[in-house]
Formats: sequence, C-alpha cells, structure tokens
Amino acid sequence: EGIQCHPHQDGKNNNDNSNNDDDEDGNVSHVELRRNNLHGLIPDELYTTLPYLKVLDLSDNGLAGTLSAAVGAMHHLEILNLTSNNIAGSLNSLLSFDDDDGDDDGSISSNNNGGSGGGGGALTSLKELHLANNLISESIPHAIHALTNLKSLNLSGNSLRGTIPYEIGRLSRLSSLDLSYNRLVGPLPHEFSELKALVNLDLSRNNLGGLLIVELSRVPYLVTLRLNDNHFSGEVPSEIGTLAHLEELRLNNNDLRGTLPGEIANLGGLDYLNVAKNHFVGKFPSEWTSMAGLRELDVSSNELRGTIPIFVDGMKNLRLLNMARNDFYDTIPSELGSLYKLQYLFLDDNELEGIVPKEFGELTDMKKMTLHNNFLTGQVDDRICKLADELFLTKLSADCGGEMPNIVCDCCTCHDHEPMVHL
Repeated sequence: EGIQCHPHQDGKNNNDNSNNDDDEDGNVSHVELRRNNLHGLIPDELYTTLPYLKVLDLSDNGLAGTLSAAVGAMHHLEILNLTSNNIAGSLNSLLSFDDDDGDDDGSISSNNNGGSGGGGGALTSLKELHLANNLISESIPHAIHALTNLKSLNLSGNSLRGTIPYEIGRLSRLSSLDLSYNRLVGPLPHEFSELKALVNLDLSRNNLGGLLIVELSRVPYLVTLRLNDNHFSGEVPSEIGTLAHLEELRLNNNDLRGTLPGEIANLGGLDYLNVAKNHFVGKFPSEWTSMAGLRELDVSSNELRGTIPIFVDGMKNLRLLNMARNDFYDTIPSELGSLYKLQYLFLDDNELEGIVPKEFGELTDMKKMTLHNNFLTGQVDDRICKLADELFLTKLSADCGGEMPNIVCDCCTCHDHEPMVHL
C-alpha cells in the first residue's frame, strides 16, 4: 500500500503564543523515515499536502514507482533523499515541465505559482538531491542547471545513459557530484572548469571516454577525483599537479598512455593514488618518492620498466604498495624494509632478480606479500617466515614450486615460475 497520507491539518493553536523558528504556523518542515522498511508507492499527496517541507528523507527503504512531477509543489524543499529504494523512471519527471504552452523542450519553467501538478522551477531551493541506488534510467536532463542552489548531487548506482550535460557546469554552488555506477558515455564536459566550489567528483564505473581535460586543473578545491573504470585515453595532463587540495586520485582501469607525470608529486596532501590497469610506459617517476603523506600507491598492470626506486626518502606512511605486473628489473632494494607501516606489498610478475631482502623481516605489520613470477633466488630469511608464524602475514608467495624451484621458502605459497606476457 505504500505511505498513507491524510488531509493536511493546519496544526495552529490560537491559544498558543509560542514562536517556532521554522514552523510558526505549525507546518511540517522535516519528514525523516530512513530505514523503516517502507514499501509500495510514494503518494503525490505527500508532496502536495506538505508544501513547507524542507527535508524529505525516505532513504534505505523498499519504495517503488516513478519520480513524480508533484514534487514541484515543494517550493521550500532543501534536501530530498530517496537513496536505496526501487524508484524507476527518468529525472525529467522530477524536473517538472510547464506544459501549459505545449512546449516540452526539456527546460524547467520559471513559473513559481505553487501549482501542485507542474510547479516548474519550484525546486530552486533544493540544496541536496540524493537518488543513488535506484532504477532511474534515460539521460540526465539539460534542465538540471535550473537547480541553482544545488550543493550535492548523487545519482550513482542507477541506469543513466547518454552524455553528461554541459549545463552541470552552471551549478556554481555544487560541492559534491557523484554519477558513478551508471552507463554514461562521451567525454568530460569542458564546462566542469566552472565548478569552482567542487570538492568531490566521482564519475567512476561508466563508459566515459576521450581525453582527460586540462580544465579539471581549474577546479581549485578538489579533494576527491575518481575517474576509474572508464575508457579515458591519451596522457595524464601535467596540470593535474596544480590541484593542491587533492587527497584521492583514482585513474585505474582506463586506456591511458604515455609516462606518469612527475608533477603529481606536487600534490603534498595526496593520500591515495591508483593508476593501475592502463598502458603507462617509462620509468617510475623519481619525484614521487617525496610524497610524504601517501598511504596507498598502485601502479600495477602497466608497462613500466626500470629499477624499483628507493621509497624510504619520503614515503614512510605507505600502507599499500602495488607494483605487480610490470617490467621492473634488477634487485629489490633492501631499503623497502624500512617502510615500517607497510601492510601490503605486491611485486609479482616482474623481472626482479637476486635475493629477497632479509630486511623484510622488520615489516611487522605486513599482511600480504607477493613475489612470484620473478627471477628471485636463494632462501627466504627465517625472520620473514616468522612474520607468518607469529604475526599478521597471511599470504607470502614466491617461485618455490616445481621440480627445480628458483627459491627456497618454508612458509610461502609456492608457484611455478610463469613468464609475464603483456597483452
């Protein structure tokens, strides 16, 4: 049956002289029913009988149906959260059209007469729109720009198609934009450079493509930039090193090429950097060793070549280092054993030779270490095996399998050496 609505009652008590900041006439301003196991449809009456509502949170329920144009009656609505339901339809119905003149051109009308059916433009008070994890389809309307006060837009986890409308660049107050886990295609709009207030941008897991636009470097306050799992191509622009506030950069699982820009080292606050599963070539940038705050670094599954640089100069906060499935050669630097906070070290599928540094036995927080499919020889030191026997190391792999193993290890998961083939 869904949510049941009853005729609106004023709620005003003439003998009550109290003065409420939000609801001096007794009008309801907040409806928050998150995680209440609600099912069924959202009735239009919920929108039309509560015209002074500022916050509507029905997230994490089982509500169904489609987005209704009746929400346009809520001129004062600031937060709409319908996350994690089963709501279908398109955003066009939410961004109400004015059909009185018969011109359905996809733009929001400036009519603010408070009508319950078409209320076009009535959502201009909206600051947060959260519709993640639903069944919304079709494209993002160009009319999205009419939500002029919008600060947070989350449409992730739907079935949105088409391109990202350039009009999003007109949302000058937008600080968080999440369009991840959809089916969006096409390039990044150059108009993103106008989003001067943007802090978090997540476009991951779509079918977006084209070049990484230089204009992203003109978004001065970006903290999170997630472009992973798309089809972006070309080189990473060196201008990305000007994003002084960036803490998280995910470019993994794309078709990016060229060398890794050393300018990324200018991002002094960077905490997480993932460029795995691309087609990067050349050496690991020596400039990156100065990134003191970096906690996780993943450059795996590329075509990087050369020796593993000595990270200890300035990367002592690393918890995860993944350099697997590249063409790194020569010996493993013993200085890696002084990265005492390291928990995950992946060096498999390279061309490394020599012995496993005994200094690895000092990495007492280590949980996983993969060394197989290299040309390492000798015996793994007992102090390293002690990490597996007495501390937290749950996986240690090496080429100790087969009739003639390359390496001797009493505590390893043993592999037969299989040369790495780049596709």
